[in-house]
Amino acid sequence: MHRVSALLQDMKTAVPPVEPDIVTYSTIVKGYCNSGNLDQALQVFQQMQTEAEFVPDEVMFNSLLDGCTREQRPDDALKLLANMKKTGVMPSNFTLSVVVKLFAVSGA
Repeated sequence: MHRVSALLQDMKTAVPPVEPDIVTYSTIVKGYCNSGNLDQALQVFQQMQTEAEFVPDEVMFNSLLDGCTREQRPDDALKLLANMKKTGVMPSNFTLSVVVKLFAVSGA
């Protein structure tokens, strides 16, 4: 994961330039979450929404919510759930199970 920034830069400076798509961003977010770096995952998530103007999908939200569970960060999970609602992404059974696990683990 420490080479992701360089990879994205290489993509942008390639001839012809290669633009990351939603799958690229989702993979990066999941990688950061799985490596225990939720803050970096949230930063990429925000960057994707503002710079690339992609709408996150359920898979990306689930990766971030799972990251919140691993790091016991219920406040960030609540913000993500609000963002899901705002963007019209419907939670799945998996989403709800992750949220229940988060609040059980964090005692919130």
